[in-house]
Amino acid sequence: MNKHSFIILLAAALCVAVDCYAERGKPLPRTEPGPELAQAFQTWENEVQASLSKPEMQQVIMHNIMVVKDGKVVYEKNLDPEWPADRPQHVFSASKTFTALACGIAVDDGLLSVDDKVIDFFPDKLPARVSKKLKALTIKDLLTMQCGHKTDPTWDTMAAYDSVSMEISLKPGVDIAKAFLNHRFVYKPGTYFCYNSLCTYMVSAIVQKVEGKNILDLLDERVFAPLAIERPEWDMDEEGVCCGGWGLHLKIEDMAKLGQLLLQKGEWNGRQLVSAGWVEEQTSKHIDNYPNGLTAKKIDAPPYLPISRNDWVAGYGYQTWRNTVGGYRADGAWGQMIVVLPEHNAVIAGQANLKNHLAELWSYWDYILPAL
Repeated sequence: MNKHSFIILLAAALCVAVDCYAERGKPLPRTEPGPELAQAFQTWENEVQASLSKPEMQQVIMHNIMVVKDGKVVYEKNLDPEWPADRPQHVFSASKTFTALACGIAVDDGLLSVDDKVIDFFPDKLPARVSKKLKALTIKDLLTMQCGHKTDPTWDTMAAYDSVSMEISLKPGVDIAKAFLNHRFVYKPGTYFCYNSLCTYMVSAIVQKVEGKNILDLLDERVFAPLAIERPEWDMDEEGVCCGGWGLHLKIEDMAKLGQLLLQKGEWNGRQLVSAGWVEEQTSKHIDNYPNGLTAKKIDAPPYLPISRNDWVAGYGYQTWRNTVGGYRADGAWGQMIVVLPEHNAVIAGQANLKNHLAELWSYWDYILPAL
């Protein structure tokens, strides 16, 4: 390539980059809802307000909601002035879904397979004796929360949670990968569901190793910038690895855009940002996610909720929850939700601070979903 051609290509690349980043913050298109949908939103607001006088587990304490239908925002509401729509909020475990998306990019790039063995990426972090179970552990087992742990070691790595700022801090000097790999593997990987945020951290660390950049940098370049999302914050450990299972901070519209990207199977403005095959694989049901090894028969009886109303046991994909009503969601502590409803061509994004996630989901299912 001669010098003149190189300069032209470099200038073109810079123009693309500048154009992409110049769009940061560009909103989704808006439209007015039809009468039936408008009435549904008003009913939802009324019911949310009424819930505040109910027992704590029935309260729906919302910060923000945004509903996208047919690619356009049809409803947006701020319900807490302390948390305006333009304030990024910690989405907690909803972060996991986008760690999985980063994994999909690495798979699309030919750098990873979900069948790769986890120990191959951490030779310096392994316990003195590597069990057969640990040797068998794959990336897919991490993605489906079936690593073989009986208990979740995540809180052993954390120092504190601030309920006012809604932030988590890690213990100083903690080695998260070593904590994960040295935690006892009780079950054969792929056979036992144990929700475990360190599984997601390990995915984040693996993607960083093969891509040569952390998942925030990767997603910022490949997803956030094309979606006109201003570069968010993502909590990291002292090694510069994004926590993966938590720590991503998003505005409500950022959440809605990411839900819309998933709904469109990774396509945005004519560009395939993540392969449709990966999005389909990530969001499909891979396992029954009954807790503690329980069966469907046992979980569909007191003291548990009926399965038809229990969105905790509707199935699990790759770091993505399935819904009882169809579709799937990114789901974070205290009610950070990105609900994708393909049958209705709709996305519901919610930010909240409540004790019972299901109360929030039920409010969507009961009052908004029928009008979509």
